[in-house]
Amino acid sequence: MGSDRGVQMDYDGINDLAQFSMIGFQVFNSTNMTRDRNYSALEVRFYFDRHFGYFLMNFYVPCTLIVLLCWVALWTNREATGDRIGMGITSVLTMVLIANDSKSDAPKVNFPTALDIYIWICYTTLLICMIEFTVVHYYTKFNTGDPEIQALEREKMRQIIRRIPKTAVLR
Repeated sequence: MGSDRGVQMDYDGINDLAQFSMIGFQVFNSTNMTRDRNYSALEVRFYFDRHFGYFLMNFYVPCTLIVLLCWVALWTNREATGDRIGMGITSVLTMVLIANDSKSDAPKVNFPTALDIYIWICYTTLLICMIEFTVVHYYTKFNTGDPEIQALEREKMRQIIRRIPKTAVLR
């Protein structure tokens, strides 16, 4: 009865996928028998290859460059506090932007993807750089061994603490 009817498929729509290219497909016919009737079934398996260049250029390379930028802060002068803070904050905010962009481009899944793991490794590296900066800043400013510098720094801290309104602390 229906054996002379074929199945047609439009390949143009499949070839327009931005992140994939179809490398092949397989067609399977089967007949499912029940007590009352026989049902024909058609199964088509599509095989795709993901274009990795998109993720490489939009996520992996920028994340790597941001981590390298944060490492540059390790080589700056230890007295250049503003420069280090600026590089650290810029790096973290840019990583947040890239992480959010990666989530908007990816399908919603309930497990971490390779890109998620890579971004978290980059976050961890940025955090380690910021901790290193904090340790260097602390020991540079407060443990120099020079009593005059220590006295000046203690006085600066006292003045800053005096300027804080007491109502802000008591809330």
